[in-house]
Formats: sequence, C-alpha cells, structure tokens
Amino acid sequence: MHGMRKLFGFVVAVILASSVLPAHAATKQFNLALSAPSGGTVTATFNNLSSGNSVIKSESLTAPTGYAITSAVTVAPFTGVVTTTCLPSFPCATIQVNYQTGIPGTTSASLTLGISSPSTAACSQSAPWTTNAWTGNNLGGSPFNYVGALPTTVNVSGCSLGFLKQPTNASVNAKITSVSEDPTGAPVQVALLSAPNTVATFFTGQITLTNAGPGTGTLTGGGPVSAVSGVATFSPLSLDAAGTYTLTASSSGLKPTNSNPFVIYSGILDCGDDLLSTFTNSYNVAPDQPGYSSGSRGLFNKDGSTCIKVPYTFTNTILTNDQVHLSWDTSIQANPAFMYSLNWRLRSVEPPTIPVNAANPLAGWTTAPRPQVAWLADGSGNPVFVPGLACVSGKLPAPYGTLQTSIAANATKVTITGIAANPASTYVVPLPGAPAVPAVPFPIVIANTVGGAPAAGAERMTAVSIDGSPVLSAGTYTITYNVTRGGATEGMSQPAEHTAGYKVMSTPLPIIPNDAATFPSPYVAQTQANMCIAQHGFDSFAIGADGVTRLLYFTTVIDIGDGWVRIQ
Repeated sequence: MHGMRKLFGFVVAVILASSVLPAHAATKQFNLALSAPSGGTVTATFNNLSSGNSVIKSESLTAPTGYAITSAVTVAPFTGVVTTTCLPSFPCATIQVNYQTGIPGTTSASLTLGISSPSTAACSQSAPWTTNAWTGNNLGGSPFNYVGALPTTVNVSGCSLGFLKQPTNASVNAKITSVSEDPTGAPVQVALLSAPNTVATFFTGQITLTNAGPGTGTLTGGGPVSAVSGVATFSPLSLDAAGTYTLTASSSGLKPTNSNPFVIYSGILDCGDDLLSTFTNSYNVAPDQPGYSSGSRGLFNKDGSTCIKVPYTFTNTILTNDQVHLSWDTSIQANPAFMYSLNWRLRSVEPPTIPVNAANPLAGWTTAPRPQVAWLADGSGNPVFVPGLACVSGKLPAPYGTLQTSIAANATKVTITGIAANPASTYVVPLPGAPAVPAVPFPIVIANTVGGAPAAGAERMTAVSIDGSPVLSAGTYTITYNVTRGGATEGMSQPAEHTAGYKVMSTPLPIIPNDAATFPSPYVAQTQANMCIAQHGFDSFAIGADGVTRLLYFTTVIDIGDGWVRIQ
C-alpha cells in the first residue's frame, strides 16, 4: 500500500458506441471507465452497453506494465455475492471479478482499486489497461465486445504543475493576463511539467485555479480547464475586489502550486484626474464631516516625464482606525504625484479647568496629533510609520520651465528657459511681471538621461544663486542658476546627465532628518521623503455629551510614494 501514496493520475478516454453497430455485436457490448485518483485509489466502472438479456457475470482487468493492483472493494448498488480474485494474489497485475447476479444490460458496476505506481516512475504516459467480460462466471460463457478506446494510465510521479505565464496586475473586473494592465496580453497558462521543466504533452487532465488570497475577491474564469498538449489556458480571468492576490493551480493527484503575487487595483487615473469619490469617500459623508476624503492626481509627474494612466486603489478606513492608504501600479509609472485631504475622527480638547494655570496649560485647548506617514514597509509588507514632515511648498510638482542646454553630471550651472512671468496684479508681492520662481535657494528636479536617451530616475538639485541677469523674451524668462548637487541638501541625489528640452520641475518634498531613531530602516536619513504634510489643523465641531469641546482635525498630504497616512 505504500506505493499508493505516490503521485499519479489517470487520463480516461471512454468513447461510447455509435448508434449504428454491427448486428452480431448488438447484444454483447461493454466498456470501462477509470476515475481520477484519490489517495492512491481509483474507481473502475464496468458499463454493460448491451440491450436485451445480455448479463455480465465475470470480467478481468489488467493494469499497465509496472503498475500493481493492491486491493479491491465492490461499490454499491450491487450487494450480491461478488468475488474478486487477484492472480495469483495481492498485489497483482490482473484481477478477476465474479458477480452472482451479474450486471444487466444498460447498467454498471464498480470496484474501488488500490493502485501502486512503478518504482521508477518518471512522469510519462503508460500503456492502456486491458479488460474482458463474459456471460458466465470464472471467465466462462460468451465474451462481450469492447466498445471505444481503452482507458490509459498517466504516471505523474515526478511531474509538477507550473505557471508558464503568470498572472499580473489588473483592475477590478478587468481581464487578468500575463502582461500587467493589458487585457489583450497573452493569457495565464498552467502546465504539467516533467524534468527538466518541460511540458508533459501527453497530459489532458483538468487544472483549476482558485484564489489563495489574501485579497477577498471572487475569481471568475478559474476552471476547471482541460489541458491541451499538457497546457491549460485561462482566458478570461478576473477578480471583483481590489487587493493583493495569489492564485493556486491544482489538478487531481498532483501537488498544488501558487502563482507569483499580483495586485488588483480599484480604478485608473490620468494626470489631472480626481480620485473617485466612491473610493475616497467610502462613507458617503458631507465634506465637513469626519471620515470625508478627497484628492487628485497632479497634472505632472514628479520628474516631468510623459504622463500615462495608472491603476490605483484608495482605501479609507478613517472611521475605523484613522488611516488611509493610496497605492498605484508603480510598474506602469513610478513617478505620479497625488494630493489628498482627510477629515479624521473627532477629538476632545483637554478637559477645561478654571483658571488655566501652569498645571493645566492646555485646559480647554488641544494637543494636536501629528500625522504619521509610511511609504516603505517591513519584510512582511507592514507599513513602517514615521512622523509626517512639513512640505517645502503646498503645491504638487509643476515645471518652472525647460532645460535650455544639456548638462553633464559634473555641471554646476543650469539654464532654465520658458519661465513664466507673474500675472498682472494690484499687489506688490509677488511682483507683477517678475519671473514666477521662488527666491533662492530652492530645489529643482530633472529627469535623468544616458547618452541623450531617457533613463530611470531623476536628480534633485538646489538652485543657490543666479548667474548673471534674467533675460526676458516674448513674455518668458531665461535664467541661469548656480546649483549644488549630490549633497544632503539635495537628498544625496546621484548627479547624472540631462538633455536639453527636459522639464525642470518644482518639488514639495522635504529631506529626511539625520535621525535614525525617529526614521529607522528602511528609511535612509538625509534622502528625499516621498510624502509630506501640506496642511494640518482643526475646526471646532461640537460639544460632547460630557460638555467637552470636540474638534475635527484635517490633513492634506502630498504623496509620491504609494503611501499610508494615520493619526493616533
């Protein structure tokens, strides 16, 4: 019986007889069906296809070479005396079955057989089983004619399931393919593989995909799907809820295998689009109420690169745990910029004490909770929260102008052209008609190039002084700045070459302080933060049942880091 534990499978091909049969075979016909294996056993079903009084009283069944029958148990509904004789004894290659009452025409009888695989199993297709049937006991009387093809055993010991094409990121209810966010991409495929990881083309069994989580969506299109030449193709596949997922592929007699993790996003955004209120304002509350949130994607990517649509998910659980999470598919585009505002749960002021004194300096006032942010996670995927840093400005990245001439990685001057002028105004600050740039020093960001071609990444520099005088032409300015590069002020950004015509971008992002205790690993001190707080404060909201004033805190966040926000 130990051999029964080996992995193996059966491909059953039972072809029923044609409605037009030779006259001499019309009354004595049968065939055999073998079930898929389960726990080292298989059900063998003898089907009497005859009409009239042709009764099967005995039959023989021989396993393919190398296999052994280790046990046999009759299956209901046949309750009469039945003998099963293994020749010469268990385990054996051939078993003889005798029925007292027999198997009448158009009915069936089954045996549950224990089967052991060959000791040198190697993931291959073996020869068919052989079987015969007679009208008398002990293989006597008139023989029956077999109809169709004999079942063939497939030995899957040494085989394994494998994803030939992995599922990749997609949006809710969109088609999941092997190409991220591309419903026209090649479909997900799972195959039976034999060493050395080649497709076992003889396999035509069924393979099923199921959702292994942790996302809770319902999977559509997971099968079972019959393999063709060893490969099962799943198209279309979809999931109806956002989250991170893994799919499990399984087939009878084989060890299941998991896909690579992938993400299902809630929606898709272009530059300048608003976050859908169905995600941000999941509580459907008014803008002045706790739990409300809204936001948008900036008109520009943080490095000024060409904007393309990105899938995203915004999860608002403010009324549960004062937390939100914005994520997007960074494999599609790494550098989009977002701004969103949050109304937190109500907070009470410190209990009022009259008079306010040194012992109660905050009586009737508040200790403002500082927002915490996270754009990096630990090894288990849990966000690592750190104190939110104030933004350098309250505006999303936008171009000051374009780079007039290409610069090398060691250049110390940057010439920006196409700088807009401040609009006409009755105010003197900012000065109407002057260049619409901050006073030095201020940070700038330019996308990297290598050999004049776009490259991954962007460089942050600091414009520290103006070289010469601004030049006004056709209503815009050209200004040359002296810049510093690669230091702590620049977030340790690696100097690179940059091509003329690239956008020179503003950035609201601050530098992480040199404080490893407050900003532990995986954060790196004196590098650029990917999230910051553009606005934070409170509105007086109501008086509680205890007579204490209740405050509504609000926070506006700039997020260029796939991040979480919370207050505690």
